[in-house]
Amino acid sequence: MSSGSAWQILFPCWLIAIVLAVSECASVALIEIALPTDAQAQSVGDELSRSRWPRPRSGDFFQTFFGTSNSRHEHKPRQPSHNSRTSLRGMTTSKQRERMTSEKPAARSVQAIATVQDVPLPRPRPQPWAEPQSFAEAAGPDFDTTDVTSAPSDCDERLSAIAAIELLPRLIGPGDCGGRDMVEMDALLLPNHQRVEVKPAAVLRCAMAESFAAWVRDEASARITTLGTTLQSVETLGSYDCRGRNGAPDAKLSEHGKGNAIDVRAFMLTDGRRIELTDTAVAKPLREELRDSACHRFATVLGPGADSYHDSHIHLDTLERSHGYRICQWDVREPPLVTQIASGHVPLPIPRPAIACRHAKHRLC
Repeated sequence: MSSGSAWQILFPCWLIAIVLAVSECASVALIEIALPTDAQAQSVGDELSRSRWPRPRSGDFFQTFFGTSNSRHEHKPRQPSHNSRTSLRGMTTSKQRERMTSEKPAARSVQAIATVQDVPLPRPRPQPWAEPQSFAEAAGPDFDTTDVTSAPSDCDERLSAIAAIELLPRLIGPGDCGGRDMVEMDALLLPNHQRVEVKPAAVLRCAMAESFAAWVRDEASARITTLGTTLQSVETLGSYDCRGRNGAPDAKLSEHGKGNAIDVRAFMLTDGRRIELTDTAVAKPLREELRDSACHRFATVLGPGADSYHDSHIHLDTLERSHGYRICQWDVREPPLVTQIASGHVPLPIPRPAIACRHAKHRLC
């Protein structure tokens, strides 16, 4: 037999052996890929720890698919380490599951009720103002029963000659609020006996009401006449009000709580105009004269510039301070500047120069 014929006979045998070997390796690899691992049985939260579980070896595949084990790949089963996060998580989950299974629902409900009963209830909210238990407690230790009388005081007699008032009983509480010799002033009379309404009616101590009526009669109305009209009514924003300063609950008691202050917003004129004391559109000399006269008569004058609470009105009170100290904080502000430009004289921008395109000699971009 020639060497060429021998080669032709052996070559198919070698080729068949190589194909069988490759197919055996491929089948083993496919079996390893297809066989499910223990980590795939875990929950979705354990996906990050799958790579830490040991992969099954070829001996396990032989025993699973062929019923016999491969002696060359026999090994002892690997025990998962208790230091692994996955094993600890699995142990914890199993213990919790056993505990929940063994525990009875009745026991859990009883324990929940006992836990709720042990929660302390919050203390009841205290009342904002403690109501007095008796008249003596409400009136205070300095109350003198001889002062209780229905006869008008000297201030009441003077005020009734220049204003329409209604005498009020002594206001007591709550707290330090209230005062004696309180009146409700509905209107006041000008020197020419013209009636000027107070809207809404102001509840004040008689001394404060007398000072306010005198300021409107003798000073404010006289400056309004320079406008060629007369005063018709006074628009107020507040008088007696039991509250802290600027409405803060923890602040010091306001003079409004003693009937010793009034907030003025505007003057209504007989010709229909409305003069707001803080409006910058009102003539500045008029507002300056009203400010100077108010600061001369009252101990406290607060307006624009004092704080944000007095930007829309003027606060007036007669609080007595040591050494006759007074507060006058009312900025007479200028109106905002408005630049008016005639539409026909607005300069137009210079037109842009034409730029020739690079790719066309006779065309503009």
